Amino acid sequence: MPSPNPHTIRLRTCALLAAALAAFTGCSKADVPDRLATTPAPIRVSWADPELSVELEDGWTVTRCPAGVIALCINKDGAPTGHILMEDLPSIGEELTSSQDQVQATLAVRTQTIYRQLQVHRAEACGPGYKVQTATPEPAPVAGLTGLKYEASATQDSNTVERTIGFRVFRDGIETMIEATAIEPGSCLTPQEPTFSVEELRAFEPLLSRIVAGSVLPEATEYPDLPSEPGGSQDPRLDRAPTNGIGISIELGSNP
Repeated sequence: MPSPNPHTIRLRTCALLAAALAAFTGCSKADVPDRLATTPAPIRVSWADPELSVELEDGWTVTRCPAGVIALCINKDGAPTGHILMEDLPSIGEELTSSQDQVQATLAVRTQTIYRQLQVHRAEACGPGYKVQTATPEPAPVAGLTGLKYEASATQDSNTVERTIGFRVFRDGIETMIEATAIEPGSCLTPQEPTFSVEELRAFEPLLSRIVAGSVLPEATEYPDLPSEPGGSQDPRLDRAPTNGIGISIELGSNP
């Protein structure tokens, strides 16, 4: 058998390389692994800054609300559009464990508790035609830590008339909750202006997640008699009825 021609070998090798390159460059965007997808950068927002004013994309801006509580006011093209509330509450010691899985599980159990409270409250306050839907809680970045994102919405006459997106996280011996709520005029709830419409909150949601991830929160509230060891998963909010949100008891303009 005659020896292979070196020139022929080079041609075959080049052809194989060309075919491989064509196959690689011909991959669709969907073929790119998820791990290569970019994550939007957190937006740094200092909640305790009374002069806070951050300009965002698409005409959105964030300022401190002129209220008796620490809250963020959201404007769209210079017009008041909605607000974000934050509240601290006592923990029951879960943050003392080194198990992030245990912390996440506790946050999830507490969230299911406030979901049930919300459903009972809305059924009593708004009638049987007011239907509440809840989303499965999932891990999310909150103020540089790993917290939990939760949300619920309500429909009336097949129209979505209420929606809340919330986040909760353990930090510095306490738990912090952050919520943004949308309420449509004419529902059984009274909007506390400025309040998002459902459509506005949907448009703002990507920025909301980035703000929560990059939040610089005020110093944690000090509560006496916190547990010295991890406890159970009972939620400290069990004795309160939901307001316009899900788990936050303060209202815009109320005293701290």
